[in-house]
Amino acid sequence: MFRLFTPQNRESPRYAALLIDMQEGFTKHLGDRLEILVENQCRVLVYCRDQGIPAWVVESQEKYKDSNYGATISPLQSLLETIPCPPPIIKMVVFV
Repeated sequence: MFRLFTPQNRESPRYAALLIDMQEGFTKHLGDRLEILVENQCRVLVYCRDQGIPAWVVESQEKYKDSNYGATISPLQSLLETIPCPPPIIKMVVFV
């Protein structure tokens, strides 16, 4: 998690969780490590849900290819639906 400082409220920062690139196109290469990673991230998201802490999701998408990395994997996506969060931030991956 990271602190989100706002100019109006520097004395009392708000917290948010940041989930980056947990898409099938990335996670399929993690092998046995994926299970423990997802388990720990689910714990963070459950804590966020229980505490009313928002989550921000960043997903990658290739700009010049027909395929992309897919959406955030389902175990995390189902938890994200229970947490206040804006639509995913899409970062474009450009290969030159």
